[in-house]
Amino acid sequence: KLSLCASVLAGEAEALWIVVEDAANASAAASAVLASSGLAYFHLAVGPSRAGGNLQRAAALELIREKRLHGVVYQMDDDNQYDRRLWPALRSLSAGRVGILAVQISEGRINPAVLEGPIYDLDGRLHELRASWCGSSWTALQLGGRYFCIDMGGFAFDAALIHARAGPLWPYRG
Repeated sequence: KLSLCASVLAGEAEALWIVVEDAANASAAASAVLASSGLAYFHLAVGPSRAGGNLQRAAALELIREKRLHGVVYQMDDDNQYDRRLWPALRSLSAGRVGILAVQISEGRINPAVLEGPIYDLDGRLHELRASWCGSSWTALQLGGRYFCIDMGGFAFDAALIHARAGPLWPYRG
């Protein structure tokens, strides 16, 4: 899966790839993929936790804050697919802003694909978010709702927004 992410990021010379494995130690296989990707990267291991990537996400965000990295933060997931048109859209994100993106979610045989994301009114204002984590959907009822019911691949933000923030950046409580 990591090699698929590497192929999607190929050619994005300005990308900095942060990979955090859910393990006690960084694996040689992941290290090899990262080294051969041609991208600048950080490779960390936190865990094992088996907590849906929450500890790993927190570690990546803390690294961004500690090193005062700049640019757009986008949280790729190794089980998603990506369109190369995503990268120019991310580069257009304004400084100090958060961007909300549409994401296609595969829902299986019954509903093969659902588009999640922001719904705007005719004046261009955000009207609502439509996502499987919203309201009384099956996902929200089974796994719990989210304050912002959006997929992790559905937003990006300027790293500067977390530099001055104190305390935990991703306080996962289970």
